[in-house]
Parts: sequence; C-alpha cells; structure tokens
Amino acid sequence: IWKNTNVLVTSECGSVIVKAIIATQYVPPGLAHIRQGVWANQVVPPRTQSTGTPQYSGFPVTIEPAPSEKLKTALQLVQGSVGLWKGGQ
Repeated sequence: IWKNTNVLVTSECGSVIVKAIIATQYVPPGLAHIRQGVWANQVVPPRTQSTGTPQYSGFPVTIEPAPSEKLKTALQLVQGSVGLWKGGQ
C-alpha cells in the first residue's frame, strides 16, 4: 500500500474507501488509524460495553489497495447508511 493510494478498509460491520497517508505520529506495525467521523463509523462495531460510546479502537479490520475506487463524501456515506444513496449522483 502506497502513500495517497485509496484503500478498502473492511470490518465485521462494513467497509469504506479511504486514502492511505503516512502517519505523523508513531503507529505500531499491524495497526491502523482512522479519525472519528463518518468514514470511521462505516467500520466501527456498534458494541458499547454499556458505556454508550461505540468501540472506536481495538477491533480487527483488513486493508487492501483499491486504487480504482473513489472516495465518497460525508453526505454520500450518510445517505447510503439510511438508504438514500442512489449511486453515481
């Protein structure tokens, strides 16, 4: 996976296309980080362990190159989550 390449991140709950970047802080090998927001929400498990906060860390994902895939905007992701996204619009 190269810097600035689109990648497919998949968890047990869903998947999302994001752009791979070089971390500005140390990230141990085998770990990945997506900032909280609609892109992270596509793969975050809904489990809260009674805290009321989703499990934003500590769950497995796979990451694979997806250079021909396009990034979706926040609006497209939200609309897709509630069944309003119509594809290429």
